[in-house]
Amino acid sequence: MSTKKPDTVTITVLTSGLSLPGPSNPNAIWATAGRTALRGEVVEVERSETLDRNGDSWLDMDDEAQLARWSVVRFRVGDHVEAEGIRYIGEDDERITYRRREREVHEARKIADAVQRKAELNRIYALYGAPDSGQRTLSEG
Repeated sequence: MSTKKPDTVTITVLTSGLSLPGPSNPNAIWATAGRTALRGEVVEVERSETLDRNGDSWLDMDDEAQLARWSVVRFRVGDHVEAEGIRYIGEDDERITYRRREREVHEARKIADAVQRKAELNRIYALYGAPDSGQRTLSEG
């Protein structure tokens, strides 16, 4: 007797770059409306969209199977954002981290009060790391 698996599975993406399926497009010859997920996203995936030609789904892969196939654990079933210590979506993508940091620094520099501005910049540096020496301004100290 086989156990019925859920039709929709919630996963936490642990490594940016996981390709997620999308619904098939009746006007396309072979393409679907898939996308690439970022670390920290919690998404629902339709099992039927992940089946290979043998009827197997990558959603059934445990950590060991993922390591054997991809040399990295790309996802975990369920919502594990807090357990994995994920700070923000896409934190392992340098481009996203750079853009987030730059946007936050830009906003922090608008703070008129010098003490509050310094505190906010210190918070940003603690989260993203200190800037390169060429990125600091005299007003930041």
